Formats: sequence, C-alpha cells, structure tokens
Amino acid sequence: MAPSVSISPTAAAMTATNTTNPAALNATAAEEARFFSKSVASWYLNTIDPYAPHTRNVESRLRHPLHVVTRRILYGDVELGAGVEGELEALFNDDDAEIKDGGPEALTRRSAARMEAFLASCSAALREEGHPMTEEVNDRVGGRGKIFEGIAAMEGSGKGVVVGGGDGKKTKRSSSSCKPRSFRQIDLGDLLLRLEVYCRTLRRIRSLSDVNTSGHMEECVIQHEPKKQIRARIGVIVQTYLRNVDCVRDVHTTLMTLVLTATLEVLAVEVWCPELRTAVDSKASLNIL
Repeated sequence: MAPSVSISPTAAAMTATNTTNPAALNATAAEEARFFSKSVASWYLNTIDPYAPHTRNVESRLRHPLHVVTRRILYGDVELGAGVEGELEALFNDDDAEIKDGGPEALTRRSAARMEAFLASCSAALREEGHPMTEEVNDRVGGRGKIFEGIAAMEGSGKGVVVGGGDGKKTKRSSSSCKPRSFRQIDLGDLLLRLEVYCRTLRRIRSLSDVNTSGHMEECVIQHEPKKQIRARIGVIVQTYLRNVDCVRDVHTTLMTLVLTATLEVLAVEVWCPELRTAVDSKASLNIL
C-alpha cells in the first residue's frame, strides 16, 4: 500500500490553479471585480461637479476611491459580505480615512504607476473643452473669430457688453444673463468598462499573490489575460480615438497619448523605454500619411 502524502492548503491551491491559467478568474472573483468597479463608478458620477472640466473631476473625485479599491483588492478582504457597500462609501467620502487592510503603508511603485496610468487614460477619455462662457458667446454670435472671444472676457469681468442688434441698433447685455454651462463628463458605460478591466487586473494579481509562497507580487499580468479582456482594452482605445479626433493634426497626438497610457497601465511602469516610444511614434505617424 502506498504511503499517504499530506498536501498543504497552499500547495493544493497552487496545484488546482496551475493546471490551467494560474491567474484565471472564477465566477466569484469576476463578480468581486465587477462589484468594486460599479461602486467606484456610481460614487464618482453621483459626486462630480458638472460645472468642472472632466479632467478636474477625475483628479479630485476619482483618485481617492480608486486608491481605496486598489488597496482593498490587492491587500484587503475582497469577499462581498454584508455591509461592504456601506463601508466602501464611508471610505470614499473621507479622503483622510485610515485604510486597514494588512498591506504596506503605501502602494508599491509599480502598483502606483498602474493607478496613475489608469487615471491618465480616464482623463484622456474626453477632449478638454474650452471655457463654457467663451463657447456660449461664440454660439450666439456665430463663432466669428477672436474678436468675439473678447466679449467673453468682458462678460467674465462683470462689465456690460455692447453688441450689434438684428436691426442695426446696439443693445447692452449684462453679464448676469449669462449662466454657466456644464461640462461634458465621461459616460457611465465607458467608465464602467475601464474600471472593470482595471479591477479584474488587480483581482488577477491578488489571485497570483495568494498562491505564491515566496510573497512576491507579480505586477504585470497581461500574459494571463483572456482574449476578451485584451479586446476590451483595444476597444477602449479605438472608441476614445474616434471620439476625440476631429482633424488630421489630432491623429498623432491622440494615438500617442492613448497608446502611451494603455502601455504604462498594462506593464505597471512609470515611463516608456526609448525603443518602444520610437516604435509607437512611427506607427502613429504612418496613420497620418
């Protein structure tokens, strides 16, 4: 009779996961990633300032909840028990909240680089709009050049503005009649997709970390991602490109920005190597020709 061999729980988990993809997400892990992404997206869209530019909202309203969720998935309790939603909301509302997750005081350098690249990609999701007052005045006067940009400046100074009336007479319009116009913000579906891809990546890193006896965290997991998630990443780049490019001069800058932020995020690094930048620059330049 062969002697029995005891297997530790960690070794058993490694054996179970290494038979296929060691970072494959089961239904429970995928649902956890989806829950965290929905929590951040819902809180963000409910608390943003509609009169602030999109990029400013990303910096002031998305950074903190994203940091909370990043730490929670990498180091904390990811199980979706009772009260998790209220606990997350309380942390989101308190920028100075102490996060007790058993992890290090700060994110690792590569985890921080991934988060920064994700925030940069969200900022680049929409083109920065002009000042709402300028756009409003240009719409009224037909957008006829820089002369009318001065009207917006005068209105912003609180002085009355003299403009030509339809009958050739001049009328005086007070700046009090010019109401501020809200800025365009990121769409819920777009933000949810970006966040879910990000959270699934973190959950994949956590799964690898849980079965790694050495304690080393594998920061780059693009090689473990299924085709569906890679297609989702490409789809985000393509849709953002189509939404933001208005003319030929925008093509190179937009492509470089989108590919740069996506590359920094998946590799979890702070900068490109010169060879990669040159390769992407040449590809982006070919699209202009």
